[in-house]
Amino acid sequence: MKIDYEKTYNNRDPDSLYKWIVNKDGTFESCNIFHLIDFFNQSESNKNRHCSEGFHFCECDFESVISDSNDPDLMRNFLIAVNIIDETLFHILNHKYEEFRNIFPLPRFESHEKRGEVGNINLIHKRDHKDEQERVSYSRFNYEVTAMMIDDVRFYGQTKTDHGFLDRIILDNNKSQQYDFDSIDIFKSIVQQSKMCMMGPFFYSAIRREMKNSKKLVHWRCKVIENMIFCNNYDLRNSWNN
Repeated sequence: MKIDYEKTYNNRDPDSLYKWIVNKDGTFESCNIFHLIDFFNQSESNKNRHCSEGFHFCECDFESVISDSNDPDLMRNFLIAVNIIDETLFHILNHKYEEFRNIFPLPRFESHEKRGEVGNINLIHKRDHKDEQERVSYSRFNYEVTAMMIDDVRFYGQTKTDHGFLDRIILDNNKSQQYDFDSIDIFKSIVQQSKMCMMGPFFYSAIRREMKNSKKLVHWRCKVIENMIFCNNYDLRNSWNN
């Protein structure tokens, strides 16, 4: 089967993210993380979801959150990205997490069994693709959404003289909190986590646990693990639990 790497997922308009708002004069605004937060909030307005205070919905709600929106594919990938971004910054930049949440009020979803804890992100990705073309197109769309969102966090507030949000909070620390990473390392880690979550939930869970325990970025070699999965006919369905 010949793969078309430019084919959009579910025949989406290729400009759907880049021309999010089209003005009367023909100019347009590209989608950003704040547009997507509004997209979620408008979709969930007046919905009564099953979750505790501080969360927006429960694991048992997420398919309804997705299907109730006017763009389920975008909602699914948005929810994956926001939860990976939120969890990553909570663990590695915890002293600035409240500031991050004040600027970027991303939705949080709760574990159904472990109330008060974040839900299992492994459950959200779509994996039952009809063929390799659909899988590739889905992966490409997931990357577009994830990369756009983490870049919006990275460069928020950046000017010719001021750092963007992530580099600013990394550099703005006392001597007891020196970091061996910068914002591009965070970008790469979050993109890698989303890819790993999609193709190997077991391995993603291991990355997540290690990051939680070490409070450091964790980098795994995705291509090596991908070969392990497919060469050994790894059953992804048996590894969805954290």
